[in-house]
Amino acid sequence: MDEINLQDMRSGFRRLFMILPVVGLLISVPAEASLIITVGNVFSNSPSSSNTLEIDLTNTGPAPVLVGGFSFGIEVTDPHITFTSATIATALPYIFAGNSLFGPTISTLVGQTLEASDLWSGAGGATIAAGATVGLGDVSFDVSARDLPGLVIVMLSSFPFTSLSDPAGGNINVDTLAAGSITIETSAVPEPSALMLALFGLAALASIRKRFYM
Repeated sequence: MDEINLQDMRSGFRRLFMILPVVGLLISVPAEASLIITVGNVFSNSPSSSNTLEIDLTNTGPAPVLVGGFSFGIEVTDPHITFTSATIATALPYIFAGNSLFGPTISTLVGQTLEASDLWSGAGGATIAAGATVGLGDVSFDVSARDLPGLVIVMLSSFPFTSLSDPAGGNINVDTLAAGSITIETSAVPEPSALMLALFGLAALASIRKRFYM
């Protein structure tokens, strides 16, 4: 009888230990912030230079996040796109406005791949409020001559090239890396045959008009 009761007690404790972690997760663990780094979507002419697109950080979670540093990498496969620099001159408030250690130019690698980073100068870091969006970098790029218009996807490089850190240097998890795009528009140039037809047409109209008024 005692042996049966002991087995029942062990079984009961085993069930309790299986349930407790789940209960703890439900009632004691605070909801974590959801951080999204996003590349902008822009239109550019071909050829053109000094175009810009922005890299932003959004905190969609319920609590503020303290950021002490960041880095990001972006890349394209289209050889007509060349990234030339990244600066802190973002349209949205810059994440380390007034406290940038490396600005105004924060890029360290340019070309078809660009890498950039910055740190909060001094002690502490930037508080990203719940629901807030801040700028991480204003990226300049050139577009060389291209025969056809089209869409170029701008990808964010994965960790550790794109990452956030707290004031102590520890990693802050980024939940989503959202790619952007560059839509390239080209100036349509008539083919020689079409151009000649247009010229002949204009000449014919001019001749008819001249005869009409004679």
